[in-house]
Amino acid sequence: MMEESLSMSEFFSPPGDKVASIDYILTKIFEYLPLTSLVRFEAVSKHWFSLITDPRFSPLLKRRNVSGLFMLPSKLRDEPFSCEVDFLLLDGKNRHDPPFKRRRSVYDSIDVKILHSCNGLLLCSNPRASGGDTDYFVLNPTTKQIVVLSRPANGPYGSWRGIRGIYLAYDPLTSPHYKVICVWRFAGDLLYKILIYSSQSRDWRVSESDEYFYYSSKAHFDRGAYWNGGVHWHCDTDNWLYFNIDQEKLNIMPSPEKFDECLLERSFVYFGESNGHLHVVEDYNQDSCLYVYEMERDYSGWYVKYKVSLDTIAEMMKLRYPIEDGDITLLSIIRGERDGDEYSFLVLQVPGDIKTCYKRVVGYGLGCGAPRVLIDFDLHHGDHRARISNSGWCDAFQYIESLASV
Repeated sequence: MMEESLSMSEFFSPPGDKVASIDYILTKIFEYLPLTSLVRFEAVSKHWFSLITDPRFSPLLKRRNVSGLFMLPSKLRDEPFSCEVDFLLLDGKNRHDPPFKRRRSVYDSIDVKILHSCNGLLLCSNPRASGGDTDYFVLNPTTKQIVVLSRPANGPYGSWRGIRGIYLAYDPLTSPHYKVICVWRFAGDLLYKILIYSSQSRDWRVSESDEYFYYSSKAHFDRGAYWNGGVHWHCDTDNWLYFNIDQEKLNIMPSPEKFDECLLERSFVYFGESNGHLHVVEDYNQDSCLYVYEMERDYSGWYVKYKVSLDTIAEMMKLRYPIEDGDITLLSIIRGERDGDEYSFLVLQVPGDIKTCYKRVVGYGLGCGAPRVLIDFDLHHGDHRARISNSGWCDAFQYIESLASV
């Protein structure tokens, strides 16, 4: 019966054509499967493994939404050798097999501390490296792959101790390869240099931009974000910086306009990227609001994307009033798309029950009619109660499922 349904040309087509046709169908099916399933399917056969790990396949996958956060407990903020991290799924469900184990990496013999996340990859350090100098790693928490970055070969860059900021630059829609951008400072000076690591060459080189650049200590090189083909930094001045990776050029971008020209100091409480959008958030105490800015892709300026009333959040969450400093902490801004519609929400840390003093984490929806609490995470289960207590979290790194090879 099967043979009767085939045309003569199809029946007598060369075996290679049939294989190519089957591969095309498999690839189309793979595009719509969860990445965790694809990781398991790699073990089905050598042929399936070659299809899924082919560098040409990864760009075919749709851009994945942020599905979780790796969070560093606040009590560990000043502990450079701590590698402890909590994992939170953004659907509010508890997960027994997180992609990144607390205290230990996917390899039990290596301690890692997360420094930066970028489109599914994590940049980590090993504070306990031998010889007293830190090692750096790129890790894919979905596939459990990890690679140690080589050290710069010559000159003063041979030691990591001059690093003032280090970031991943990876966009699976443009290339299967990634780069690591390092801001290196000469001891005792405000002279900086940018080093570039390539996953293709597996080596570092000095940027071809101006040999050195001078910038005051008011640049937050330890708080950067990859967006629009460059690494961006906010500063305590009106001129902010970004490094265009393709051009290898350091550029100036504007800061958000002031609401009050008499305001001497500004309180920026968040700077980061999500789903192709660069945000900075200002805590404007005069009206108890968070102003969420977004940068135009041509760098013409920032505009106010959302205005979030802290009083409204306090009322909805039944928090004490008036709000005190530290009651509400912004951990992350999540942007995404589902069924053709965009969505946005803030991940906030708020006080928990007065009796327990535990912190709570909530997802606060934006731009969807009346503001509302989307998720109220239950984090105090199992061993979390004894360990986290009321310290909360100080850093959050976005998790996106990815098949990228490191």
